[in-house]
Amino acid sequence: MVAHFLSFCRDKYEHPEFFCWPGAYAGGSGATDKYRELFIRNLSLFSDRSDDDGIFPRKVPGRDQAAVQETLNVFFGSTLLYHLTRQWILEEGAFRYDFHWLTGRRENDDLVAWAKAMFEATFGAHPDDFELVASTAPDSRSTT
Repeated sequence: MVAHFLSFCRDKYEHPEFFCWPGAYAGGSGATDKYRELFIRNLSLFSDRSDDDGIFPRKVPGRDQAAVQETLNVFFGSTLLYHLTRQWILEEGAFRYDFHWLTGRRENDDLVAWAKAMFEATFGAHPDDFELVASTAPDSRSTT
């Protein structure tokens, strides 16, 4: 992803006109093979679909599809780990495994298992092994 970002920055530097108004250069009378190639090269690696809420690797000519899929897995794997870590540190109650934003489905048993395994591999404790305890902090809404 870093290499993709650096390539994007180089292209922006070399062709600022395209990035100010890509529609005028990628379509219509301003379209050339150079600008079409620039557009294709700078497409996002991941995308959603009009008929689905999930996020998928984009098929781009010249890109190794297996590498793009692995990048998607690593990127969203770290996002899921962050999501669980944030809950563990900042939120009360049991872990929530709502990954609808990633897959478009309410039921995500495989994704939940993957997230739990990453959490355990990172922290040495499985999320299901945590014991909930009552908060000892005073209720900030009460008046004394």
